Amino acid sequence: MTVEKSKERPPCQGGGATIRDGEVARLRAELERFRAFVETSSDWRWECDADARLTYVSDNVSEVLGHRPAERLGLTRAELNALDDT
Repeated sequence: MTVEKSKERPPCQGGGATIRDGEVARLRAELERFRAFVETSSDWRWECDADARLTYVSDNVSEVLGHRPAERLGLTRAELNALDDT
């Protein structure tokens, strides 16, 4: 028995998961939709890494707290609170 090789591009692999090109495009579109939602909301949003340090701060932080987002990257929530208390 002969098995034909697929003419599709090989799947992306990493972290034990296999993601095909169509899935990557779908995930990118979902991420872009989420980013658009975050950037147009009136609240500020943040994302932390495994060490609880800010890796993303939405632009709205400047309107809500009076700080530029870049000034807060790398801080923990405790460090952020300490700065706001001064």
